[in-house]
Amino acid sequence: MKQRLTVPVASNDLCIQKSFVMKNLESKKRIYLGIILISLGVVMNTTLSIGSIGTVMIALGGLFFIAGMAKKREEDAEEGTE
Repeated sequence: MKQRLTVPVASNDLCIQKSFVMKNLESKKRIYLGIILISLGVVMNTTLSIGSIGTVMIALGGLFFIAGMAKKREEDAEEGTE
């Protein structure tokens, strides 16, 4: 079942309701966290003198990215069977 969140938006004295589908929220969180960790790890490896922590952050970011993509595949499979 899809969860919907309605947000009123004021535009020219009219209240327009927009509907946002919140279906892939968990997978998006994991994917974005993975991207952020990977980018911070690359910055630490190249510009700062903290190379070993940067490598660990790249590895953790890759792990979160893979977990997010797997969760997204599961959510897409569930959506297809409904």
